[in-house]
Amino acid sequence: SALSITNTTQLNFGVVSIPATEATVVMNTSGTRTPTGATLVQTGTQKTVAEFTLMGTSNDNYTLTLPTSISVFTSGGGEGIINEMAIDHIVVKVDGSDEVAYTEPIHTPRLSAAGVSSFLVAGTLNIKPLQSLGVYFGTYQVTVDYF
Repeated sequence: SALSITNTTQLNFGVVSIPATEATVVMNTSGTRTPTGATLVQTGTQKTVAEFTLMGTSNDNYTLTLPTSISVFTSGGGEGIINEMAIDHIVVKVDGSDEVAYTEPIHTPRLSAAGVSSFLVAGTLNIKPLQSLGVYFGTYQVTVDYF
């Protein structure tokens, strides 16, 4: 049967202060955020890892392909203001297995006897000095193929 994919939860780093120097927020697939040079704000939108659910033929193997970097943007800002951030050091957790750093397509996942699988995606948000305040959005491509 056809393989379908549903993004059940969006990747969201939550509310983070904008520092005067470069900073990062590392989020793992359990949703734990670790800031370096930034402050986590606990109000507003809460953090979530991306979750995807697959449905297809029972026990079939599939290949998972993700980007190694994701760009997110906000509107506004003035001269010298940066309104783009990168999410890199992508990590993936498939069907409750150990979290792994994503560097190339993953060829080992298998759909369950019911024809279902799921995976989580997280990574590192890179914040630049003079980063524009705002809500950042972006899209990225996830490809899943039977093999």
